[in-house]
Amino acid sequence: GLLELMDVIVGTEDVERGKPAPDPILEACMQLGVNPREAVYIGDSVYDVQAATAAGAVSVLIGSPRAGVRPHFAVGSLKELIHLLGRLKDCEH
Repeated sequence: GLLELMDVIVGTEDVERGKPAPDPILEACMQLGVNPREAVYIGDSVYDVQAATAAGAVSVLIGSPRAGVRPHFAVGSLKELIHLLGRLKDCEH
């Protein structure tokens, strides 16, 4: 049922360079017509945080931050993620 919630799916086969390069995020933003600086990228690895940072997107790390990884936000559960996304959405207005 998750595919029904997605407007765009970008895989490594769709871009020249995969993560940690920003290419997948930039491609998804282009397809959606969204400025990367207005995007939130959620991932669970250092490569996700690096790609989001390189793209200029807000990075959210699911799990504990690792040494040398500096996401904008880190959450430990789906409940925390939903709460954070609600707060971020409220900041748009």
